[in-house]
Amino acid sequence: MRFLGILRASALCLLVSAFHGTNCQDLDEKQMQEKLMQEIAEQRKELVERLSKSDAPYSLQDMTFFLGILRDEADVDPEAVLKIGEKIHTFLGNFGIHGEDAKASLAIFMEMIQEYVMGLFSSTKQLSNEERAEMRKTVAAILEQLPKSYVDTQAEDSTIDLPSE
Repeated sequence: MRFLGILRASALCLLVSAFHGTNCQDLDEKQMQEKLMQEIAEQRKELVERLSKSDAPYSLQDMTFFLGILRDEADVDPEAVLKIGEKIHTFLGNFGIHGEDAKASLAIFMEMIQEYVMGLFSSTKQLSNEERAEMRKTVAAILEQLPKSYVDTQAEDSTIDLPSE
């Protein structure tokens, strides 16, 4: 059992050294974990910002990654989140998901944004019930208008035929 503890500490030490270039022998295990988590959070944030500014289309893997980040992170720029939403809508269109189906998929995404925004504000300061209700109304009003500009106007017959198995 002691051997596993030493092995785990050594692996953590190597990761911290690789990311930070610091001598991990000066840190205890808790400090190493904190440094590592901080580095991972910073890299995820940078990746979100970089990809939200990119013109490249998203893959399914990108979408899964971003939806996971939106659930986990509270420090991602809201502008980047909205750009990601737009790209996800385009992604759905590329697979022939248009009209009402795209609206429904985007509505789910918008709910996630609303949760994200509410989480962002509630984590930075304690909100009263009145402030929370007002915030929800404001966010809902903004989000209500977004799908209209994202809705794909392509006809139903322009869907992509996927090969059958």
